[in-house]
Amino acid sequence: MRAHASGSAGPRGRSGPPSSARPCVTGESLPASSGGRLERALRGETARRRRAVEALAARLDGLSPLACLARGYAIAVSPSGEVLTRADRVRIGERVKVRLHEGSLGCRVEDVDRPGAPAGPGRGESDARHA
Repeated sequence: MRAHASGSAGPRGRSGPPSSARPCVTGESLPASSGGRLERALRGETARRRRAVEALAARLDGLSPLACLARGYAIAVSPSGEVLTRADRVRIGERVKVRLHEGSLGCRVEDVDRPGAPAGPGRGESDARHA
C-alpha cells in the first residue's frame, strides 16, 4: 500500500473520506445532480406540510366559540357564570348576560319556553306572570 504524502492515508489511499461519503454541512454545495433533486423534494414537502397546517387551522377556527359568535350566534350565561344550554335553567325575572361577537348584553328573562311545551308567549312558566 502506498502512503500519501501527508502521512495519513484514507480508506482508498486518499486522505480524508471520499467526497460522496461526506455529509452535507450548511454552507457547502451539493453536486449539481443531487442538489436540484433534493431542493425540489424539500420544496414539495414544505408545500405539502404548509397545506396540511392551513387545513388544520381552518378546521380549528371553525370549532372556535369565537367563530360561532362571528356567525351571529350568542352565548347566554347565568349570574353564577354557568353557560346556559337549556331554557329550564333560568326563571322569569332572572338576569342573564348574553355574549355577542362584539360586546355583551345584560338581559332580564321575560319568558321561558320549556322543552316539550308549546312555544309562544302566555305559555309555560310565563303564565304565572300574566295570571
